[in-house]
Amino acid sequence: MRKNIIFALLCLLPLLIGCSSRDDVSDIFVGKTWRFNYIAKGGKNTTWYNFPDVTQDNIQQYADRTKTFTVSFSGLQSGDIISGTFSGSGSLSAGGKWSGNGHSGTFITSEVWGEPADTGDMVAQKITYGLTNAKSYSGDTNGNLFIYFDYEGTTLLMAFSQYTTNN
Repeated sequence: MRKNIIFALLCLLPLLIGCSSRDDVSDIFVGKTWRFNYIAKGGKNTTWYNFPDVTQDNIQQYADRTKTFTVSFSGLQSGDIISGTFSGSGSLSAGGKWSGNGHSGTFITSEVWGEPADTGDMVAQKITYGLTNAKSYSGDTNGNLFIYFDYEGTTLLMAFSQYTTNN
């Protein structure tokens, strides 16, 4: 019995040592370029959200990458919080200020501006809306970033993948 208890405690030790509810926000955001993939309903859903004013053709342009949007973040970290500026380009020129908290996962923006290259590009307008109304994020250093925002009472996410010249 005693051996079983000691064994169980030894098995739990790596889990307790390795657990951390904090993100290294700087490693996730700074020094990377993020490519927009889609907007979906909460969780980590990969199905495009059905905006009534966005056509399937417009969505397909982003799916086929005939239209793209990339964004980069710069900032300085103090404890769990990092803040700085962001800028984006592609089918949408955008920028503003941002702040993220690695402990709580909050992500807020201010002074956001966005100018779609095509005023009829409703996806670009939704990206601007999402950046303006961002409330939280999840991400990792393996190339995934999700920025969450509320839209008409529903939590949506913008999914980004780390962009390199090879993808």
